[in-house]
Amino acid sequence: MSDIRDISLTAIRRVWDRFCDTGDSDYLRGLPQAVADSWIRSRAYGVNPGLARFPTDERGTQWSDDERLLLELAVPALKACSAELHESSALLVLSSTSGRILYRDGNEWALEAADSINSVPGALSREDASGTNSLGTALHVGAAVAIHTWQHFCEPLWAWSDIGIPVSHPITGERIGAIDIGVYKRPLGTAFGLALTAMAGRVQMQILEWEMKLRQQLLTSWARRRSPDAQASLAVDRHGRIVSATPAAMRLLCLADVTPNGIPLAQLPALSGLETALDGDTPGDRQWTGPGGDKLVEIERVSHNGRWVGAFARIETRSGKPSRAHANWRPRYRFSGLVGRHPAFLAAKQSAERMADTDIPVLLFGETGTGKELFAHAMHAASARADGPFVSVNCGAIPNELIASELFGYEGGAFTGAEARGKRGKFEVADGGTLFLDEITETSAALQVSLLRVLEAAEISPIGSERKRNVDVRIISACNRDPLDALHKGLLRQDLYYRLRGVAIRLPALRERTPDIPDLVRHLSQGRAEFSAEALEMLVRHPWPGNVRELAAVVRSAVALAANGRVEPADLIGILDTSRPSSSAAFDIEAAEADTIERAMREARGNVKMAASLLGLARSTLYRKLVRLKMTRRSEWVSAPSRDDA
Repeated sequence: MSDIRDISLTAIRRVWDRFCDTGDSDYLRGLPQAVADSWIRSRAYGVNPGLARFPTDERGTQWSDDERLLLELAVPALKACSAELHESSALLVLSSTSGRILYRDGNEWALEAADSINSVPGALSREDASGTNSLGTALHVGAAVAIHTWQHFCEPLWAWSDIGIPVSHPITGERIGAIDIGVYKRPLGTAFGLALTAMAGRVQMQILEWEMKLRQQLLTSWARRRSPDAQASLAVDRHGRIVSATPAAMRLLCLADVTPNGIPLAQLPALSGLETALDGDTPGDRQWTGPGGDKLVEIERVSHNGRWVGAFARIETRSGKPSRAHANWRPRYRFSGLVGRHPAFLAAKQSAERMADTDIPVLLFGETGTGKELFAHAMHAASARADGPFVSVNCGAIPNELIASELFGYEGGAFTGAEARGKRGKFEVADGGTLFLDEITETSAALQVSLLRVLEAAEISPIGSERKRNVDVRIISACNRDPLDALHKGLLRQDLYYRLRGVAIRLPALRERTPDIPDLVRHLSQGRAEFSAEALEMLVRHPWPGNVRELAAVVRSAVALAANGRVEPADLIGILDTSRPSSSAAFDIEAAEADTIERAMREARGNVKMAASLLGLARSTLYRKLVRLKMTRRSEWVSAPSRDDA
């Protein structure tokens, strides 16, 4: 069969007819993978290929609270960018996360063309309603998508070319909507992609500014009505993140500090379920009882100008003092919850069980998503330290210039920006328990020297302090690469490697133990839905590049979508990520990351700020990646010096 890109429009229509009739994906060879997958989903949804107009949602333009808020915040940001669209006769469309069109803009000619396909507020752009289109497809895949003419699933939309990009909440990261730019009977210029990225960034900035105003109102109210420091009290924003806490609450919850972006309640097992009790849809103050009945929380809701902005929570323990088991960071997983019968998995589990009740350092390694942190939790829970804290640190997620203070703590005023009261480091927080150092190969050489000293002397010296503090901590570390390979490449010091590697345990990738998948599915679904034999076979055949973490996400979504409590293959279409190669060959993550950054830098002509925006990264993060990947500016990137990068 010829490549679709090399044949005439008449032949394309013939191929499209055959695919619509048969569903044979062989006809889609030559389509971009994201488009081919969307066609397959559109057909599975039963979308009419001859659909000429976007269907109208039964609610029309009766917006939900979230949709009204998105309109309120996004439209001013979009209008600031609309002048160029009017000149280019392009159509700008904003949709909610449910795919409902909320707003559109363009000159008279563009709006008239949009009317002909019912691309109006209140219409549905979701793939299951309108087939492949840039808004619906971008919302589904969670990334920018360009759909050119006949790449639309519905033939009457072939007169359009458009590009869509999802918009994520700047604090929670949740998808809240999408923006689209479309042109009628004209080619889609590459400049539209950059314009769309800039618009999404502007909308996110507008939302962030609004969220920060709400948070400031919460903190102002907290400062006025704050409980005495001896009381365990928290200020929690409307997204369920702790933004301030009294010293008593910090001790009770074993928190070293409160980060600028807040600490999600979901990360604190001792407060499991409190986030639901804070739900803003239910008015009034209330009480909440913690796991095991140990904690009683009095919740006082805080509003400003009629809008819920957060809550204050005062925590008491039934005994009048925090019990050690509940006050510390507790393990969330045990060996009984680690499911699998494959010999490689059983060997890893048995090794971990034998090492659990020792203080010998353990180094876990395996691909991302194989369950390294779950193993670490289980080892802590099976040890004599189970009543002590289990503290997890992702070394790869903390900038090198901050990780020393994160691990070892600092004295008040130790450096510019340091808190006046100082900060306890994770080693001190984990005293008497277990410290899990994830992505240990991502740490700098200087930090590795400091870690080695701490591990050998069992004492820490906070930054800015001359005092040394003894710590009793069991170390479990992890990395997503072969540690010997990291050693040979100089990513891990030899002396630190042998200090951490009391025992090294490799966790197998999910594709290596596919016979375990049915058992894992039953365990993860918790009896909430039954998977048919055909659905299980579909899961077994999937390559699972994201391993058990990806499987858990797929099962969770499938259970939610299942009709009558039974999951069939059709329920898995659109959930399984088929955009990656099906080959089980090893994937070079670092090379892929370097290639992506290379393309962004070319597109931005060497402008790091613009490239960071294209990649959805902070500029400082992109600089760090350029240094780590040893990528320097190249002449073919740069067309002219940029003040943004000065």
